[in-house]
Amino acid sequence: MRSTSYFALGAAALLGCGEGLEIPVPRTEDHSVLLWSGSDPNPPPCPRGRLDYWDGWADVSASPQEECGTCSCGPARCVLPSEFVAHEAALCADEGISVKFDTATYQRGECIKADPLVPDEELASITLNPPAVAHRCEPSQQLTPPPLIGIFARACPWVEGDFADFGGLTCIAPDPDGSCPPGFSGRFEFQERISDARTCTPCTCGDPSGGRCLADVLLFRDTGCSDLITLSNGVETPACIDTQPNWSLAAARVILAHEEPGACSPTVTTSRVEGTIESGETRVFCCTERRVINDD
Repeated sequence: MRSTSYFALGAAALLGCGEGLEIPVPRTEDHSVLLWSGSDPNPPPCPRGRLDYWDGWADVSASPQEECGTCSCGPARCVLPSEFVAHEAALCADEGISVKFDTATYQRGECIKADPLVPDEELASITLNPPAVAHRCEPSQQLTPPPLIGIFARACPWVEGDFADFGGLTCIAPDPDGSCPPGFSGRFEFQERISDARTCTPCTCGDPSGGRCLADVLLFRDTGCSDLITLSNGVETPACIDTQPNWSLAAARVILAHEEPGACSPTVTTSRVEGTIESGETRVFCCTERRVINDD
């Protein structure tokens, strides 16, 4: 329970007040607050960083705009190959085994260890896979619902001292009959702000079209990429290369040499608002515009 020592009683003073001005005297059982209100849905922080605040709103409504925005799609970028095929037969004549390279992590020509390592006695030829246009495009932006319209409020615990930056009013609860006591005649009603559950319907993109991707591929006998065995420039289609005696496959550098991204069209042209806002119980505030201070 907040005591009347927070307010001006016999020894209190009002800033900038003349003689005969009525001094607001709240009841001892009141839990006084600082009340901010305005059109900004993002209220200022409470004085002294207090987090035990109450948020509300009045006459709030969603914008009459029913659309979040127009859907658009980003490009379908080129994707480096993540595996080659090692063959025991020349001319890539057998099924071979898949040798993986972590090009999803290493995309700038770093040295990538082969998985598994292929010894020379098991390596007669290699199928190089080319880079490819990504199989899908992503929406180019994350759309959000239009702003709410109304009056927003934040009630913070009353604190002594300078709270001019907060810009709030000193307020107490109404009398049992709902009326405001003398000195606190400013009456405000707000509903508790529970949630804004509005979302935007998702934007989706069609299959990509067009695009061209080329890669330079360097293969190495050692995992440190210091012993080069072959270099293939401008790989655009699957290519088979025969190996030489004593060639083993331990690592690779894969570099995107040329990129023309593919393009996608949105399958949904417009993202629409769905969902509702939720309000709680109504709370009444009786407020004074005068700043009340302790004269100690």
